[in-house]
Amino acid sequence: MTKKYVLAGAIAAFLSVANVAHAPIQNIFYNPPIENVVYRESTLEKYAKESEERFLKGLYSGFPYFEEVPDILKHAKLLRLEPELLMAIRLAENGDDSLAYGIMHNGRIKERYENDKGYIDNGNFYSYKDEKEKQLHWAAQTVRYYLGDFEKNPKNKDFISYLAKIYAPIGALNDPTGLNKNWERNVKNYYKTIKNN
Repeated sequence: MTKKYVLAGAIAAFLSVANVAHAPIQNIFYNPPIENVVYRESTLEKYAKESEERFLKGLYSGFPYFEEVPDILKHAKLLRLEPELLMAIRLAENGDDSLAYGIMHNGRIKERYENDKGYIDNGNFYSYKDEKEKQLHWAAQTVRYYLGDFEKNPKNKDFISYLAKIYAPIGALNDPTGLNKNWERNVKNYYKTIKNN
């Protein structure tokens, strides 16, 4: 929980720096040329972006795909999920871009997946920038859906165990080598490592 508050504070600080960067300079004795103001803004934005990247890299040092962290944070926030869980699923699946989060569909759902071009956030439509982000969004939607089911039954105690039976069922036809039997243990281990770093 502390990490989330620290992250929120860092983002708030970043936004306040960005607002200062865009504020007009009010000085009756010195009016810098426009190009200097633009240069200062782009330099400040670059510094703020680098600071944010260093912060996130430190915060999620147990996750090797650092370049994916901003997208994971965005989709986790959008669907009210823990980013650490999505990171753990990413590491357990570890597929190429088209299977980065292990999303595979058949029949009508496959057609929906193939025709899906983006997602809605705050009333605005955003196109997926690549197949990996599409995999991430669909994984997040899947987890959110089953988390809702899980929370309805007070007998359920462990969400990752519950999710494993649906997300990576043992004996599934699309798992001919039997790797799904490791999914629950792997996700739990990755989740714990990332969460406790």
